[in-house]
Parts: sequence; C-alpha cells; structure tokens
Amino acid sequence: MFAAIGAACALTLAACGSSASSGGSSSASKSLGGTLNVGVSSLTASDGNPFGETYAGLAVEIWPAIFDALTTIGPNYQAGPALATSWKLVNPTTWQFDLRHGVKFQDGEPFNASAVAATFNYLTSKAGQATGIGGSYPQLKSATVVNPYTVDINTKTADPILPKEIDQVNIVAPKAWSRLGPSGFATHPVGTGPYKVTSWGPTKVTLTRYAGSWRASHYQNLTFEAIPDETSRYDALLSGQIQVDYDLTLSQIATVQSQGLHLIKANGATVFALQFLDKKGSPLLNPKVGVALNEAINRPEIIKDIFHNVATAAYQGGSPGVAGYDPSLPPITYDPTAAKKLLAQAGYPNGFSFQADVSTGQIPGDTEAVEAVQAQLAQIGVHMTAIQDTFPQWIDAFLSDGFPGQATSIGFSSTPQFDAALPLSRSSCLEKPAVLWCVPAQAAVISKILSNMNPSSRSQEFNELAELQRADPPALFIFNRVNATAVSKSVSATYTPIGSLNFDTVAPAS
Repeated sequence: MFAAIGAACALTLAACGSSASSGGSSSASKSLGGTLNVGVSSLTASDGNPFGETYAGLAVEIWPAIFDALTTIGPNYQAGPALATSWKLVNPTTWQFDLRHGVKFQDGEPFNASAVAATFNYLTSKAGQATGIGGSYPQLKSATVVNPYTVDINTKTADPILPKEIDQVNIVAPKAWSRLGPSGFATHPVGTGPYKVTSWGPTKVTLTRYAGSWRASHYQNLTFEAIPDETSRYDALLSGQIQVDYDLTLSQIATVQSQGLHLIKANGATVFALQFLDKKGSPLLNPKVGVALNEAINRPEIIKDIFHNVATAAYQGGSPGVAGYDPSLPPITYDPTAAKKLLAQAGYPNGFSFQADVSTGQIPGDTEAVEAVQAQLAQIGVHMTAIQDTFPQWIDAFLSDGFPGQATSIGFSSTPQFDAALPLSRSSCLEKPAVLWCVPAQAAVISKILSNMNPSSRSQEFNELAELQRADPPALFIFNRVNATAVSKSVSATYTPIGSLNFDTVAPAS
C-alpha cells in the first residue's frame, strides 16, 4: 500500500513557482486603483464563514480576497506555497508544514502554528464535521503544534495528495472565531488575505485594502455585488457600474471581445458526462456498447456550435493538466459507422432505447450538450429519453441509488484538489453509500491510486486506469468545463486555477 514510502518521506516540497512565494506586499510597485466592483449572481450562502459550504462556485469568487490556506494550486496544478512555505511527509498519516513568518490577521492577531491547529481541530470536531468544508475532509484526524511555525496535520488513513486538498481550508483568526462564533464571524470575517471586510450585507460586500497583508493588493476598495439577472449584470459591466462579471452565459462569452472587454478563462477541472448506471440488464453495461456510444458523439461539433470553442472536448474522466489525465491517450474518433458495427456485435443491430435522469443547468452548456448527444445517438439507432430532475431530486437519487433510468448526468470534478482519483472513484465499485457503476478491475486500480504515496507509480496507475476505461467506458464523456469571466479593459486580471480572480495581481490596466 505504501509503495516507496522511504523516498516519499525524504521528499520536501519547497516554496517555488508561485507569485506569492516571496511573501510581503508588493503593492508599491503599482499605483493603487480606487474601487474594483465585481458582479456575481448571488453572495455566498454562508456569507463570510469559510466553513459553512463547500468551496465551489460563489465561495471561490469571494473568499480568496479575504482568506488564505496553507497551500495554493499553481499554474501546473501542483500544490504551491501560501501560508505554508514548505512541507514534507513524516509518515503515511502525517504531513508536516513549515509556516510563513511575520504574517498577521486583519485584526492584528499573529498568524502561527496555534492558529492553524485551531482551524484544523475545529474541522475535525463534531461541529466542524457538520459544516460543508469539514464534511469534505473526513480523512482529517487532528493538527499538532510542533513549534510556533511548524504544524503536523494528521490523517486517519494515508493521503498522498493532502497538500493539494487543503488549499481550500482557509485559516481563520482564532480569537475572532472564538469571540464571534460561526454566525457572528460570518458577517465580520477575519483572515490574512489582501482585503478586509468593512460591511457584509444581503446583496453587497464591501472590503478595503489590508495594508499589512503578506500578499499584494492594488485597489483601495473592493466590492462584490449580487446581480442575479444575467442580462442586467452584463449590462452593468458594459455601462461601467461593475468592472468584472464572473458569471457569463454562453452567448455572452461569444460576444465579449466584440464589446471591447477582456475574456479570461481557466480549466474548470470538471468533465461533464453521462454516467452509465449499474442496472441489471442495461445495454450500457456491455463494453462494446459503451465504446460505440462514445464513438457516436461528434465532440468537436458540440464544442464549436455550443461553446464557441471556449470549452474543450472530453475523452476521459480527468481534465487536461490534472493528475489522472493521460495526455498520451488519443481522442476518441467520431465514427458512427464503426459504432453501428459495435452495436451489432453486442447484439443490438437495430439499436435500443434507454432513459437518462439528468439535472442540467448546473454547468454552462450542459442542457444544450445533452440535447446534442440525444440527436447524435439517434443517428446510430440509440434513442435516449432525458428526464429532467431538480438538483435536490438528483442528489437524493445519487445518495440512494434511486435513479430509475440507466444513465445520469454527472460532473467528474477534480477540484479543489486537481486530482482525478476522487471523482473517478465515484464511478466505481468503491462509491459509498450507493454504487453507480462497477467494474472490479478498474476499482482495484483506483483503490491503489487512493493510497499510493509515490507520485511516479501513481501516475502510471492513472494511465493504466485510463486505458481500462477506454476499453470499458464508465460514462459518455462530453466536454471539459471552462470558467470564463468578462473584465473591463480598465482592469488587468488573471484567473487562479480554482476559478477566482488572482487578487495578488488584479490591478488597474497600465
């Protein structure tokens, strides 16, 4: 299980390749802007409490301006330094982190190992495990202070990618958290990020530059304004009321440049797919049928017609660049003639019908992509009936193996860890409490990946899994999600890999 532990234990990941690696604010190198106004569809459900909901969507857009984690995901999708400058594997269930010196929270409280331990030990408590973030890290056991600037993070089982996973565990000021409690902290959050909250209302968050931050900030003020209507939000961008529109429709993406705006985008690290379900007698469980259906989809056409070539076609369960994506695996050839031959060999010369229970509207373009897949499968005699579920209905069915059909829509999401092991395990015999789909040979490889502490052999196992899934697909892979944001030309902005503005570098355009 713990292959090459000796070598892995000797490996220390040092601070490198990050815009934040040198520490200290570099705002003096650029003149400060006045106010940057950011438009979002709505504010976070848990406001400024960074543990109240899973780190996705709206939380990704706002919290990185306020908080920092121990690590951050760099452009190469590897863990880079943030509040921790380096880390090493002490034993299979202990990672040790050396912390950045001289950092203070926005209320002046010093950042140190005790603050880190307080955050992690809260998340492992009964109350913490009931939160969105705490519940996302069931493997955490405890945090132990080694010295004022060194902390051990202990896990219940071996976790080869913990430094990447905890990039979404924001460290809160312990005295403020203790004094205010979760609800009070939600409207008066205190982190170590470049902007501190001055007011948190139901539709608007106002922040000001934290001059003492170890990270750069290039605006005196920052606001996040909830504008639910997509057209109204885009109009606000065009009129100059806001300078950033995080949430674009596909049609808006197509017109951004013609409107004199910048389009910034990042890999969403999510593969949208139709997951085959482990239903007795389902034709989708036949490997030849799975291969045939994947060959019947004209992905380049979908990417061109629906996504205006902003997104990319998906041919495997991992997104490009993340651990688990095999760049040597060729694209699936669009070949409806070969697909029909495979169906005949599988015993379906006249095709067949099946039901897919979908919950679309969660990812831009997913509804249109399902409709395109329906039309293309019909060309080889396979008739898919798509039954629309609300997201709560879909979640209930997902957790109870309650889908009545033979397939369902799913996002193989590799965020926030940028590692495909967890999403791929959900499409295997390992999924709990309900097994969606099960091929024991593939599950055995996934099981090895989940506990392999050797990066080299782990990568080889990922490639082995990709080959197995090409021959016996667990799903109909369709497209790789892209995060896209429109920005005024008065602003110089880039994305972080998680899909947030890079608040270290966003600045007035020169």
